[in-house]
Amino acid sequence: MKRITDLEKFALEQVWRPYQNMKGYEKRLEALPMSLEETAKLLITDETGWAECVLDRIAAVGFTFPSYINHHLVDVIRTAQHIRRKAKP
Repeated sequence: MKRITDLEKFALEQVWRPYQNMKGYEKRLEALPMSLEETAKLLITDETGWAECVLDRIAAVGFTFPSYINHHLVDVIRTAQHIRRKAKP
């Protein structure tokens, strides 16, 4: 498990960059294309398959967040990890 303390860096490197082409970003993203709040919402509402790819990868890698980081994006990631752990045979 990798412990995350910089949420913006995490969102850029682990959420956006791995599958940025699926969202139409051809050049390497150097900054978040949207806020952390918008990113969290998109991970819940996306219907293109991008969010599923992102959340599957994040769950497979395994990330942890300190309890003092309270953010909707962290809640989305933790929920996705929990669901995917339970779904494993």
